[in-house]
Amino acid sequence: MLKAAAISAVLLWILSTLPFSSKIEQEIPASIYKDGIVAETTTVSISGKRTNYLFRNDSFDGRFFVHAIEKTGREEMRAFIKWGNDTQNIQWISFYSPRLNHSDIVNSVIIINPEMTQFAVSLKDGSIFSTSDEIYGIYTEHISYDPENGTTSIKGNIPAF
Repeated sequence: MLKAAAISAVLLWILSTLPFSSKIEQEIPASIYKDGIVAETTTVSISGKRTNYLFRNDSFDGRFFVHAIEKTGREEMRAFIKWGNDTQNIQWISFYSPRLNHSDIVNSVIIINPEMTQFAVSLKDGSIFSTSDEIYGIYTEHISYDPENGTTSIKGNIPAF
């Protein structure tokens, strides 16, 4: 009995450390909103690995090239997105290249669905980058970013989409 419990515990520990990954390769149309109006349309090329763990937060690591933002398409530029497991339904994004974190591109708070087909995030100039009017509305209802102070406010729980 004790031996079976020990084997079960070891197997559970092994399963908790194994990632279940899926490759993401897609292009998504999106818009950049300034003062609530679509100022520019663009495409986002996503190429990387989305990893799901049993007992840890999910993540994505790969290219997240926003065609309207040249810096995101540089050869060694990568994006890392970490899904939160809290009730607010927010995620965090960062861009990096070897030895550099590029915190001058976007605010770190993003809302994004698990399939990575719908998302919204504030750019550092205060404009908002989103895949649809609906997601833009959800984002602006719950998240506000002040580019002058670099602060983010989050209110309420963001619904799943």
